[in-house]
Amino acid sequence: LRRKPVVITPEILVPGAAPYDYVSGTQQMLKDSLKLYENEKYKEAHEKLSQAIRHFFSNQLGLHAEMTNLEILPHLKQNQPSKYEQIRNWLYLCGLVEFAKEETHKQNGPIRERF
Repeated sequence: LRRKPVVITPEILVPGAAPYDYVSGTQQMLKDSLKLYENEKYKEAHEKLSQAIRHFFSNQLGLHAEMTNLEILPHLKQNQPSKYEQIRNWLYLCGLVEFAKEETHKQNGPIRERF
């Protein structure tokens, strides 16, 4: 199956509306991820962490689109080269856990200690 290419649309501003605070949205996703981790829902916790990373950088880079790990990585490499390797590693780890190729347990340390 081939994914449809991501279409990046300009942000639509509604007159009088406050701009979207993507940092607060990302922080909430991170809190949700940590809570899932503490409830031993490791797969869901890593899925939420991956979503938070993609959400933050999609908005920070002005893309304003939901993207997969593979879709956002070229944008990160081009626009955030100093952070690219670390972010790529986190997304890779999250993907491994999400798709059950790696297990994570409490003895490996909670997400907040690793991120």
